[in-house]
Amino acid sequence: MLAHWTKKIMNEEGHALPQMLHIVWLVVKHQKIFFRVRNSVTTMMLAAMNRLLFSSSISLDNKRQAVDLAEVFIQWQKELRSAEPSKQPIVSESAVVTSPEDETDRQKIAEAVINFLMRMATSLHDASNTNTLQSEMCVKRCLNLLESAFSVHVWGSESSKYEIKITWMDKVLMTSEQSNANGPNLLSSVQLLEFCLKFLVCCMS
Repeated sequence: MLAHWTKKIMNEEGHALPQMLHIVWLVVKHQKIFFRVRNSVTTMMLAAMNRLLFSSSISLDNKRQAVDLAEVFIQWQKELRSAEPSKQPIVSESAVVTSPEDETDRQKIAEAVINFLMRMATSLHDASNTNTLQSEMCVKRCLNLLESAFSVHVWGSESSKYEIKITWMDKVLMTSEQSNANGPNLLSSVQLLEFCLKFLVCCMS
């Protein structure tokens, strides 16, 4: 029933930002409960996460909610990883044992969350946002979550299979010589590149 009503509300009212944000808040607040029905709500939650990323009319608090949702996916993956060695079954809402996520689904979720965090980290500073300190804290959180996502306890051991898209960063970096360049976003992009290079070095060592 939980999955049914969540999907129903998202399908019928999810186009309205307040309703969508309320559902996102519920999933974040009760992530352990929604973990049982994650297969039924994942697609909708990934769509909501990306909608919050690309929307130009949301506040910094709303963007933080999107980052909260990305962290939920990371926590769910940690939970799945912890159950793998002992082969413990994960029980669904209807008390039926759920099968392990398909490899394609796991890859899709990993790519979506990782690419989201990268984009979010370089788009938190804009002209409408005057709270620089809060933005910087959110950027740092995105980078910390990326580090967690790439750890062996989450998706790190399979990261070579994932398609990480950073071509969009060219557009950000190309603004460095413009008079209206967004310095904080440029700095976040450089920090992100540094993170990616460190990860690649670790993978090759």
